[in-house]
Amino acid sequence: IFSFSGSTDVSKESLKRVLDVHKMNDTSSSSPSYSCNVIHLVVGGIGEMFYTPGNHQTSETILLSKRKGFIKLALETGADIIPTYTFGANQTYHRIFGPKSIMAGLSSFLQVSLVIWFGRWWIP
Repeated sequence: IFSFSGSTDVSKESLKRVLDVHKMNDTSSSSPSYSCNVIHLVVGGIGEMFYTPGNHQTSETILLSKRKGFIKLALETGADIIPTYTFGANQTYHRIFGPKSIMAGLSSFLQVSLVIWFGRWWIP
């Protein structure tokens, strides 16, 4: 279902294929080539989902220390990086489990988000 809408997994091969499509379609060498493909990558991933106002009431937390592969990929493919940040995104929902919980470890191991979250009045 997600592939039909243009989504892809975040493996290096998949992202490289998406970013290299414009090189295959470039027929004119006199004009610069611009890619129509845009990748929106949430760099913090699963680990960042567990840092919430319940655990860190007054801070915004981003995880970048071990996440440099997207920069290497951009250098290899010639893609532009436009850094963005959404303030307050971690305050939208509250999560039951914290960053060092068993659920966080299981999510990291399975490479899928197993976050149980709720909003106002415990409504999901």
